[in-house]
Amino acid sequence: MFTLLIVIHVLSAILLLGPTYLYPFLPRIVDTSSVPVLKVMKQIEQNVMIFLVVQLLTGVGIIFSSHEAGLRDNFGKNWWLQLSMTLFIIAAGIGSGYNTPRVRKALEASEAGDQAAAKTFLQPVEKFTAPLLSVIMAVIVILMIWKPGQVGLI
Repeated sequence: MFTLLIVIHVLSAILLLGPTYLYPFLPRIVDTSSVPVLKVMKQIEQNVMIFLVVQLLTGVGIIFSSHEAGLRDNFGKNWWLQLSMTLFIIAAGIGSGYNTPRVRKALEASEAGDQAAAKTFLQPVEKFTAPLLSVIMAVIVILMIWKPGQVGLI
């Protein structure tokens, strides 16, 4: 069960979260206030919501099914895991509470023909929160691979 949870955890990070790394680069490539691009961005945001649930469930499952109880019994000593989980919660809050509603509002504005409003909704996402989330997720990946000071085996 442990191996299956790891596989699902990693694949969901790649497949469901991977496309969000495009956000900081999209304005350089396409007009992000256009309806087709915003529909793609909305779909990416919906995938992120699925990702959050899958990551939460599989992450908790990994902790409780780790062989030799390395993660479960030494959770308090594995600061890298605690930090990763804290960063995940912060990223989930920013993504679901800030980015997703702004992308939805930008799409609604664009469909109504108001490209200026769409750009206004997207500007903080493109300039600040998307790059910030990319950094946070990169730090989480690094911590999950490096596991500094880990107690026990996984």
